[in-house]
Amino acid sequence: MGVPGRTATAKDGGGGVDLLSEKATKMREALQKSETITDKMVSILGSFDHRLSALETAMRPTQIRTHAIRKAHENIDKTLKAAEVILSQFDLSVQAEAKILKGPHEDLESYLQAIEQLRNNIQFFSDNKSFKSSDGVVNHSNNLLVKAISKLEEEFKQILSSYSKPVEPERLFECLPNSMRPSSGSPGDQADSSGKFPSSHSHSEHQNNEENSAYTTPTLIPPRILPLLHDLALQMVQAGNQQQLLIIYREARSSVLEESLRKLGVEKLSKDDVQKMQWEVLEAKIGNWIHFMRIAVKLLFAGERKVCDQIFEGFHPLMDQCFAEVTSGSVAVLLSFGDAIAKSKRSPEKLFVLLDMYEIMREIHSEIETLFRGKPCNDIRESALGLTKRLAQTAQETFGDFEEAVEKDATKTAVADGTVHPLTSYVINYVKFLFERCRAPLYWDEVGERRVLRPEIIEETSRAVDKIRARIKAAQDRQKSDADKRRKDLAFNVGDKVFLKVTPMKGVLRFGKKGKLRPRFVGPFEILQKVGNAAYRIALPSDFKPVEPERLFECLPNSMRPSSGSPGDQADSSGKFPSSHSHSEHQNNEENSAYTTPTLIPPRILPLLHDLALQMVQAGNQQQLLIIYREARSSVLEESLRKLGVEKLSKDDVQKMQWEVLEAKIGNWIHFMRIAVKLLFAGERKVCDQIFEGFHPLMDQCFAEVTSGSVAVLLSFGDAIAKSKRSPEKLFVLLDMYEIMREIHSEIETLFRGKPCNEIRESALGLTKRLAQTAQETFGDFEEAVEKDATKTAVADGTVHPLTSYVINYVKFLFDYQSTLKQLFREFENGDDSNSQLAAVTMRIMQALQTNLDGKSKQYKDSSLTHLFLMNNIHYMVRSVRRSEAKDLLGDDWVQRHRRVVQQHANQYKRIAWAKILQCLSVQGLTSSGGGSTASIDGGNSSGVSRAIIKDRLKTFNIQFEELHQRQSQWTVPDSELRESLRLAVAEVLLPAYRSFIKRFGPLVENGKTPQKYIRYNPEDLEHMLGEFFEGKTLNDSKR
Repeated sequence: MGVPGRTATAKDGGGGVDLLSEKATKMREALQKSETITDKMVSILGSFDHRLSALETAMRPTQIRTHAIRKAHENIDKTLKAAEVILSQFDLSVQAEAKILKGPHEDLESYLQAIEQLRNNIQFFSDNKSFKSSDGVVNHSNNLLVKAISKLEEEFKQILSSYSKPVEPERLFECLPNSMRPSSGSPGDQADSSGKFPSSHSHSEHQNNEENSAYTTPTLIPPRILPLLHDLALQMVQAGNQQQLLIIYREARSSVLEESLRKLGVEKLSKDDVQKMQWEVLEAKIGNWIHFMRIAVKLLFAGERKVCDQIFEGFHPLMDQCFAEVTSGSVAVLLSFGDAIAKSKRSPEKLFVLLDMYEIMREIHSEIETLFRGKPCNDIRESALGLTKRLAQTAQETFGDFEEAVEKDATKTAVADGTVHPLTSYVINYVKFLFERCRAPLYWDEVGERRVLRPEIIEETSRAVDKIRARIKAAQDRQKSDADKRRKDLAFNVGDKVFLKVTPMKGVLRFGKKGKLRPRFVGPFEILQKVGNAAYRIALPSDFKPVEPERLFECLPNSMRPSSGSPGDQADSSGKFPSSHSHSEHQNNEENSAYTTPTLIPPRILPLLHDLALQMVQAGNQQQLLIIYREARSSVLEESLRKLGVEKLSKDDVQKMQWEVLEAKIGNWIHFMRIAVKLLFAGERKVCDQIFEGFHPLMDQCFAEVTSGSVAVLLSFGDAIAKSKRSPEKLFVLLDMYEIMREIHSEIETLFRGKPCNEIRESALGLTKRLAQTAQETFGDFEEAVEKDATKTAVADGTVHPLTSYVINYVKFLFDYQSTLKQLFREFENGDDSNSQLAAVTMRIMQALQTNLDGKSKQYKDSSLTHLFLMNNIHYMVRSVRRSEAKDLLGDDWVQRHRRVVQQHANQYKRIAWAKILQCLSVQGLTSSGGGSTASIDGGNSSGVSRAIIKDRLKTFNIQFEELHQRQSQWTVPDSELRESLRLAVAEVLLPAYRSFIKRFGPLVENGKTPQKYIRYNPEDLEHMLGEFFEGKTLNDSKR
């Protein structure tokens, strides 16, 4: 039992070894294969590595080239961008150069922008030296900049010079407080002793403060010009041309200041000139000098400082330097006179004028310190301060001289009757006058430290003065009765100069408040003629001169002022005045409220003239007063109108004028009427009312006689136009003239009130009616002319006739005058609604135009062109009415009715023009009984159709279509929308018929020889050729 068991085990163990051995063998083989595969993979990978190394070696130059190309592309992009920037700078330089070469006159703002751009370009090319031509560009730009700045200098000089005009004394006087203004006289007369200026002495510091607050700095250069001058100055400073700027400004402004002072009456006098003068003359000149100093510092130099500060804002050293150089000459002239007085020989009577001069220098001291600030003005300030000190010193020494002279008076002559000695009265009067100067504190010290000194003698002397006054009054009372008995009117001779007494009234007389103010004496006035026992004709000052056009234009509303030009140029067609037509009453009211009545005579003169007129009326010299006033004022009014451009023209003169010239004159006449009535006559009425206040019949009579000649000249031109030959183009100017007469009607009624002005009012009303009548008749003539227009020339292409466009434009323009036309109908019709009347007239004109067009359309031999012509013209009428105010007047019914008429003519054109050619595409008449000449198409319905007939039909179609194309491409439908709709209407009929015909019968021809001879066009060709219809081409174009 045991042995078999062991045998089986041994057997099993031998099998296991074999199995393991077999597995080991297989594993060894697998490992060997794996090793072989690994070796092969290593070999392959090595081969790959070798190949990749070779490939990398081969690709390396390509990578280098690619990188180089990429870099080159980047550099090219950068270069192109840089080139683009440079080219843009070049473009800007070219644009700037064009503007600079054109000059700054036309558009200064663009010119300044061009200079700024030029500077930027110079900076750009200076920073980019790598650009090869940068140096050349910079040099060229610098040269151009030099030229530009040179032109700017010329522009600055020209603008500054043109607006730098001497200030007339009247303008300066208007800037003074009322109490400081001269009472009368003309510039240049200030140096005499006429007392034109009020007393220069100021009695209290409070009064000085009030006066100073009332000064108005004059406008030496218009404010709108100052920003422009500032910009120009800024450019010159930035260019480094400060010195040239200073020279230009000094030369332009210093002479203006000096001339302004010369016109005021300032003259340069030396110490020798002063010594040679008589005391009366010298005293007057000193009085005027005091006022000249006040005017110069508080007005002229203050105005100049204001101008200087605004022009040179931002560069203060140059501002002060310019102001100092401009004013130094004027200041030197003024101070030299004061210096000559201070250094002249002392005498007692000079003390008071020395005190006056000292006071004015003290008064303007603060202004001088303020205006003449800065280092460049040091010399001027020191000169003014030095004069103040010298005047104080001289006054103090003169006071001491007077005291010594009184003490040492060597007069030995005694008064025989023991009365008051002349020396006593002289000294007391001297002291009295001195005390008047002492009501305010005296400053005898040098400028800077003030000690208030009040003389102790004042109280004692005042008591003595009261006694003297009482004695003088007693003596006057004893002599009064004898003096009254012996009194006679003073008599004067021609050539004498007299002062006139003015007694201004306080309160308003019409309200019953009366009272006289202190009388004043004004003058002197030269006597020209004796016109009564105590009446004289005198030479009035230069205030009574004709009004310059510029002054009148300043009184107009801004929108009514002429844009440019000088007086006398208004009568041409330069368009200086804005349009005269006013489209709304609201606008008229606004304009009227902005008119400013001009001052024809200074207000300070009117009380004097009123007093003189009152004296003449009381003396019974009304007629002589009327004659004097008429002769003085009527010529002034007529000369004012003449300077404005008004001229007297007769009906014959008007008839001989060309229409363009006449139209310009009518436009100017409209503005002249507005200026004359709203400004000149209104100003004259104001003067007349104030001079003749209290005696109304004479007031109206004088005004009527003064203005009648001027009114007659103005109305005569309107009358000549109203009576001249009528023509359609005159209707609009007649309406403009009628409008202005309606506009000024209320002013005429107000100004020309009273019985003496009846004739003037009736003349104006008569002209208004004649203008209305003529306008209405011209309107009627136009309607008749439209209906009977006999123009035989037809428009060859059937477009809108010139008569149509003329009439429609005429009617459209008429609607700008709706309110005026309605006014016409209200005046001359029977009271019907003016709207319906205007609509009826407009419809009649339209109907007359249609009637005329119907007649003209019959000139065409081609009926289709007749309907095309009528379609075009009536469509033009309808479209124009729809786009204008005429639609509201004529109504939608009129528009719709005529749109149907347009459509009817379009349908008639289509029927007549295309009937024959559509017949060629019809299937009627295509069958034939001849078997040899017919063909059959499978599946179609062309069996029995003759090929010859088809060919004949297509040939006829080609000929007719080409004829239509050639002819109708020369015709014109000017409205694009209508043209396209007409082409579309034709295409909707023609193209489907042609497609159907070719589709059914085309194969009959296509199967034969030369089918293109008969089927020349496909539907797309026809559609393209239809697009050329109604373009108005020439014959050569259509053949081509």
